[in-house]
Amino acid sequence: MLTRWNPMQEIYNINRMFDTFWNSWNSRSLFWPDTFGVGPAMDLIETDDALVLQAELPGFNPEDIDIKVENGVLHLKGTQQAKEDTEQYQYHLRERGTWNFQRAFSLPVQVDADKAEAQFENGVLTLKLPKTQEALPKKIAIVPKKEITAQSQS
Repeated sequence: MLTRWNPMQEIYNINRMFDTFWNSWNSRSLFWPDTFGVGPAMDLIETDDALVLQAELPGFNPEDIDIKVENGVLHLKGTQQAKEDTEQYQYHLRERGTWNFQRAFSLPVQVDADKAEAQFENGVLTLKLPKTQEALPKKIAIVPKKEITAQSQS
């Protein structure tokens, strides 16, 4: 089906796209633009026996973070609450408020969530997820081939 090109509609679409982009940014999104599905910086590392996640979560407390493994997906969620001391002070600038993030990762191997360990130090969460026995690498032994020699019949 052919439709007639309407340049005004194209301008309207571009204008709407820019409005959505600029209106979605706030002071916090300059660092963690959750508008685009990005959250705190994270690394997921695989060792021989575990997966290790490191997440930068400055300003969070351990009780603000929720970690869950379900159906091979790691869910990480956090809520940072601003201190409500507005009655004591007169703010001239207030950019720090409540902030939420939610991330989910499909894990590349099966992990034993019951044996997971989480540590939180200096704003960095380190989560160690041990691999299941089925996911651990297995060494395969190589059996040398026996040479068969021909015997002459005399």
